[in-house]
Amino acid sequence: MQPKLGMILFAALVPALAAQQAQQPSVDAQPQPGEVVPARPGDEGAPRYHVDLPPDLANLPAAPMPVFSGVHRGPNLAVTFNPATGEETFLAVPEGPMAPYGWVTGSKVADDVNESLMRTFGGFTTITSQSFPWSAQCYMSFTQGGSGFRCSGTLIDARTMITAGHCVHEGPGGTWSGSVVVTPAYDGDANAFGSANGIHLGSWTGWTVSGSWSGDQGYVRLDRPVGALTSWLGYGYNSSNSFFDTSTFNMAGYPGFAGSSLQYAWGDFDRVYTDTMEADFSPTQPWIGGASGSGVYWINGSGNRYVYGNCSYSGPWPYTTSEYFGACRMTSSKFTYVRDTFIPGAYGSVVDYVPLDTNVGAGPVRAGALTTGLNYLVFNNSSANPASATVDMDVYLSSNDNISTADTKLSDQFFTWDFAAKSSVRVNGVNPTIPVSTTPGSYFVGVIVDEVDADDLNDDTDGWDAAPITIIEPVNSISLTGPASGLNGSTITLSYSGAPASAPFTLYRSRNLNGSTINGHPFSVGAPLASAKTGTTGAAGSGTINTKIMGTGLWYYELRVDRTVGATVYTHDSNAKRVNGL
Repeated sequence: MQPKLGMILFAALVPALAAQQAQQPSVDAQPQPGEVVPARPGDEGAPRYHVDLPPDLANLPAAPMPVFSGVHRGPNLAVTFNPATGEETFLAVPEGPMAPYGWVTGSKVADDVNESLMRTFGGFTTITSQSFPWSAQCYMSFTQGGSGFRCSGTLIDARTMITAGHCVHEGPGGTWSGSVVVTPAYDGDANAFGSANGIHLGSWTGWTVSGSWSGDQGYVRLDRPVGALTSWLGYGYNSSNSFFDTSTFNMAGYPGFAGSSLQYAWGDFDRVYTDTMEADFSPTQPWIGGASGSGVYWINGSGNRYVYGNCSYSGPWPYTTSEYFGACRMTSSKFTYVRDTFIPGAYGSVVDYVPLDTNVGAGPVRAGALTTGLNYLVFNNSSANPASATVDMDVYLSSNDNISTADTKLSDQFFTWDFAAKSSVRVNGVNPTIPVSTTPGSYFVGVIVDEVDADDLNDDTDGWDAAPITIIEPVNSISLTGPASGLNGSTITLSYSGAPASAPFTLYRSRNLNGSTINGHPFSVGAPLASAKTGTTGAAGSGTINTKIMGTGLWYYELRVDRTVGATVYTHDSNAKRVNGL
């Protein structure tokens, strides 16, 4: 029996893909000698990977799907557009002769879940998980003709998303889309992995010139390598129609009827053509506009996923229901262009370290205390495969999410790793200490790569990649000293330093160190408490306090100082000073 092409592809893939099942590698950072460097005035520069999300992102209308297919005559050229320069580039890509099938494997570094495999495109299922492969399914916002629209897409590289041609270009006589923003695993916000800007767009003259369904495939190159966080799917082509007739395919996207919810559908195709394929839906299926661009993918026996096309068109007109949908196939020429030109164009040949996704432990951190759970990802944003190297990293505390060397430098650390091209590692950082003098409030922790690499403009973690942190008052930040003993009824003098300046204070005395909480702040002295003295601290945050010993035996004194910032009162305390009444 002659095996089908799909069976040949499956057999060839199994041994080659075992390495793709590994989870994200990690490495422990090591401390380096260094001192805390306070923040200084200076220009922090523009935030890296700044994204302007439309305020009505969840309610953007679906981009119109092409109603009819134009007829393209002449060569179907690949065309790319650089929004920054307005330059279009055309490239002839030969259709053959090539092997009857081909593929490039994706990268799976995130947790994955299994799709439900049923042989009918009967409708959609709402997805709430943000694990792989859903993490690689993207909400795409953009403008055409001055209006905002939505489409969908699927990551097939750390910096490349496949989508529909009509999502990146209006078609014959039209222009390229503007303000393209891609948000993986969108569910009403961009909190899962952040967003990225589209900095290069690609399609085919079959679509941009002629409006043909055969060219309705688009590509978006991203400024931020968000795929290093989400993982990405592989992609491939198969010249045999029988492969599509006999295989189950999957797609997930953001049709307008579902608002901000990711929708998943699966099944087999009912009609397969040279450049497109179609599957029937239920006659009552709401119009799927917005799902345009969703990657149509196949899962092999090892669980690896390969995009073989994208959601392109739907019918019938007028758009109230979608009795069927059509997908634009990834042909051998499209595959060659994506593999050899579009994706490689995002990467240089010199190593480029890009830090992403800084995290710290949950909950507030007291000034003067260590942070917990510091970790961050470092991605080799290049095609270089360098030897194992030591990478120096600096950790900063910032009052905003634009991390720069003008912020407070908390620590120097390094890690050693053997990066492959377009690979990443999760670094378990050395937890730094928050300076005791830090004013309580909301801050961000971020890292900066302290190495010479291809691009020093992407060496810091800005925006979503910085970790929010809440800092609260330190404990025992005030030094309280004085005599070890004194006669009952006599006056002793206690000295303090390191207190907030010109702020109201209360000196407490107690017979025990059972602890108490005052204004939400922990104190060492316990109830019953007595106020031994009140007043205002000195202009330099230091001074003396005279108080009388009110009995024999052990007494414990602790100073409370309240500092008001705006409408908030922050409480500081001293060490507990023991005095023996004689």
